[in-house]
Amino acid sequence: MARVFIRLLAISLVFFGVTSWASAQVVAPVRILVGAPAIQDVLAGQVELMFAAVGNAQAQIKAGKLKALGVTIAKRLAAFPDVTTIGEVLRGFESSAWFGLFAPARMDTPLAKKLSDRARQAIATADVRRRLETEGYVPVGNAPDEFGKFVQTEITRWARVVKFSGAKPE
Repeated sequence: MARVFIRLLAISLVFFGVTSWASAQVVAPVRILVGAPAIQDVLAGQVELMFAAVGNAQAQIKAGKLKALGVTIAKRLAAFPDVTTIGEVLRGFESSAWFGLFAPARMDTPLAKKLSDRARQAIATADVRRRLETEGYVPVGNAPDEFGKFVQTEITRWARVVKFSGAKPE
């Protein structure tokens, strides 16, 4: 995964003339900003390229002040169907933020099931799905066992990236 970021950086440098980055994901030794401050740096010309959450950048993209060059998830977003995925250009590239509902391990099983069922029912409604998709999210609403497997897969995947990067806890 880190090699893909390095390739993306190299491609950006060559094709876009990029000389500085702002990102929540470290791809080059620069000052790291996220959210609105990073977007303001891009708009002001202090930083030429960044990875941003769609919800944070959507208004600026739609206003024509920012240009979306690609999305980091595997499939194109409903909010921006004309924006290519980076994986379409760099085979195998995928990186996404996700949110999940967690509870203490000793929570009563029937209560945990009830909470999970209700959350999945909510995510399945057209209104909630539409609102999430409008904000650039991809609603999933999987069952607890599926979500647990997904979390384990993510831990394994990102552990390899951290090991490769040489990052150490501070």
